[in-house]
Amino acid sequence: MEAEIGRRAEPFSLQIIVLPVLDRLIRSAGPSAFLISEHGYASDGYEDWLRALVRALARTT
Repeated sequence: MEAEIGRRAEPFSLQIIVLPVLDRLIRSAGPSAFLISEHGYASDGYEDWLRALVRALARTT
């Protein structure tokens, strides 16, 4: 991420809470907190979502 943004990223906070529900959901629970289902966590798109989120957090700090 730091190579992409061209500088060292400042520390940031991120909380991800994995819930044992059947839906494939990712919901915001605050500015840096997210609820995600076990199915969403295990999905193919989770890593891409997480990478994009960390990239955005690294850019805004």
